[in-house]
Amino acid sequence: MEVHHPEPHLILSYHNVLSSNEADKLVATAQPRMVQASIGHGKEVSEMRVSRNCWIKDFESGHVDKLSPRFNWITKYQTSRPLDIHGEGKEEEYEHLQVANYGIGGHYQSHQDPMFVYKEPDFIVYSVQEKKIPPYPTGDRLATFMMYLSEVAKGGSTAFPRLGVAIRPQKGSAVFWHNLKRSGRSDMFMLHGGCPVVLGSKWVANKWIRETANMFHSPCGDHIDV
Repeated sequence: MEVHHPEPHLILSYHNVLSSNEADKLVATAQPRMVQASIGHGKEVSEMRVSRNCWIKDFESGHVDKLSPRFNWITKYQTSRPLDIHGEGKEEEYEHLQVANYGIGGHYQSHQDPMFVYKEPDFIVYSVQEKKIPPYPTGDRLATFMMYLSEVAKGGSTAFPRLGVAIRPQKGSAVFWHNLKRSGRSDMFMLHGGCPVVLGSKWVANKWIRETANMFHSPCGDHIDV
């Protein structure tokens, strides 16, 4: 484990999270279904990033299902389908694995991962649509676990400009950070982006860890409200 920035805006890297073969399998699974990056799960093309991506459900791929317990152990959070007493998962309480590919010139402008910019008991404001919607069953994106599935010859670092941190992709490693303060509001210091790929191709897989599935998994003081 490597600490890129200390508390209260903790950024960690975990090395050898995936073997080279496991990373290659994720890329192979994703390749046939890749489409130009859109906003959320919709069809509107994103203007903030130049990339292709797709979503893989745990139960669609035994490969992802086998990896999920490892992600849970590393992050200490529920990253996949929480199982009830019958051994069945509640799909509405988690977010699927996203695989993204950035070719030469591919990048992602500085952004925040949380989806909701304002929260009240009876409604939330969805950051993408900028409109009020009913409370979301999954909750917001509590934390991000991003895995590098390839090496990048030049460029492609993950940068946190407000913290002065830049992390170079390393195949098989993962970066972890919290997006929310203890209050549930966004930690604005966690603004981040993907630097342009200058040479090569960058593959990443994202697991966004949701609030609802982790209401009993998040220990007090784990992400400080400052």
